[in-house]
Parts: sequence; C-alpha cells; structure tokens
Amino acid sequence: MRVPDTEELDASYRQAAEAHAARQGYRRVPALFRAFGAVGGLGPAMLEVSGVHRRMFPFGDRAREAVILVTAAAAECEYELAIHRQESRRAGLSAAQVAALTGPDPLATPALSATEHACVRLACDAATGRHLNAGAVAALGERGAIAVAAVVGHYRGLASFVAALDLVPETDLLE
Repeated sequence: MRVPDTEELDASYRQAAEAHAARQGYRRVPALFRAFGAVGGLGPAMLEVSGVHRRMFPFGDRAREAVILVTAAAAECEYELAIHRQESRRAGLSAAQVAALTGPDPLATPALSATEHACVRLACDAATGRHLNAGAVAALGERGAIAVAAVVGHYRGLASFVAALDLVPETDLLE
C-alpha cells in the first residue's frame, strides 16, 4: 500500500514528524510516521506516544531497545526489526546481543545487566501473551513492569499496523 510522501502531509503534522525524525537521528520521516499522518489526529498522537516511551522508560535506552527487539521478533515484524536493530546498536547493545534478542531464545542474550534481563523476561512473556514472570516483576517493581508491558503493547500494535499496510523495512534510516 502506498503511504503519503512527506510533502503530502498536513503542514503542521509534517513539521512535527520531521522534528521527531530529526531527534531520532533519522535521515527522513519513516513510512510508518507518514502512514499515521494520513489519518487526521492519529499522527500527532502516535508521535507523542513514541516520545513518551523514549522519555519515560525507567530502565534506559539499552533495556528499552531490548524490549522492542524481543517484541518485534515475536511479532515477526521485519519493519520494526530493521529500524530497531540500528537503534539498538546506537543505544549500546552489541551485534551479538541484537542477534540473540531477535533469535529463538532472547533470555540467553549475553552480558545483559540484571535489570535488562528482567526487562527481556517480561517482554518475552508479554509479547507472547503469557502472565508476567513474578521474579521479573519483583526485580523491576510494579510500575517498572507496567512500563515494559506498555512498550510491548505499543510495538505489538505497531507490528499489526505495519503488517496491514505491508510496509517495506527501512534499513537506512539512521544517520
């Protein structure tokens, strides 16, 4: 499905999407952001949610990216995997960690901190619809577990949206 070009977006949303993309270090406005812009107020709302996840995730960029990778892999969402493999490396995860997080056993990822491992444990559970591991909830606290589950829910929703639109993975977004 064709999504609008950046120039076709409402001027105020285009400006917000370009600013958001620039803050992320993207070369251009991703197709996903452009697709959101085609639906009235959805674009600004989704940019805000994305920004909140980045600003408010309590366990740092590495842990957030690990959660996103696990979720995108479980959803088989190549679009999000392409972007977040890049983002994860920028956040400090090694190539081996990225490969393990997107592989068959993310819990075997080497050299994660205890907090990052607890985040991955909860992501594995939430991304596959299982009850959250009590030990991981205890390690992160209830609010921390909710933060992880919120990121998983957001990216599972994005994966469904991306699949419905059949968006092509963007492997060259980061500068």
